[in-house]
Amino acid sequence: MKVDWQIPVEPWKTIAALFLLPKCDMGCTFCASDLGFDRMSYEQACALISSLHGAGYENIVLGGGEPALWRDGKRSLADLAAHAKSLGLTVQVNTNGIRLAEGFANIPDVDRFIFPMDGATSTMHDSLRIVLGSKPTGHFDLVQERVRQCTEAGKQISIGTVLNRNNRDDIPALVQWMRRQLDEGANIHAWHLYRFQAVGRGGVDSEEQLALTDEQFRQACVEAKGSELPISIWRRDDMLNSSTVEFFWFDGGKLHVGGQVWGAAAL
Repeated sequence: MKVDWQIPVEPWKTIAALFLLPKCDMGCTFCASDLGFDRMSYEQACALISSLHGAGYENIVLGGGEPALWRDGKRSLADLAAHAKSLGLTVQVNTNGIRLAEGFANIPDVDRFIFPMDGATSTMHDSLRIVLGSKPTGHFDLVQERVRQCTEAGKQISIGTVLNRNNRDDIPALVQWMRRQLDEGANIHAWHLYRFQAVGRGGVDSEEQLALTDEQFRQACVEAKGSELPISIWRRDDMLNSSTVEFFWFDGGKLHVGGQVWGAAAL
């Protein structure tokens, strides 16, 4: 595929997150995504991944919307992972876990799955992570099963938590949850603590209910880091302006880069 874009070269940014499609099968209260972008074709995604490799990126995150919903004819997420892996890239899939295919944990070209865990109980987690359809609950139990499947397969995982006013007091219990997973053999690479952002199709309407002050967010992260869990714990104050991660998507057939779009909007 002939490309008409240039990837900005910023040596400190080594992780590229791809928004493969806007569609998602959840309606989370804090969703920061926007529905207004294109679904990537297989050719677009492969050309973009190759360009990112050429620009010095080392790690690809396949995201959405929900990446497990992505297909292009006979091409599946596994095919995109295989292309990225053939270039020597580390491949991650950032997923809610609902639509993962049977045997997903044994896909050889995916190095790591990233799952959400936004509360230490089903009551808390499922109040924030809403499954669309006739059965809006049960996501907490599903994530437990996905983690178990990855543990059995020896597949590495990361956990993401969107810290907000409702769940910030769950940090001690979430630490204990992490310890139990590690004791049971889970290969947890990192725990990412994201601050709730009042943006996107869910976040804008939830600001009054979920917003944290700077002090509340940082104190919760200090508590998590003070637990001495034997994994990396990352404080993500504003993921849209990360120092190590860049975001890429297509809109109207044109490639968009997060640092350029959001940076310009902030000026």
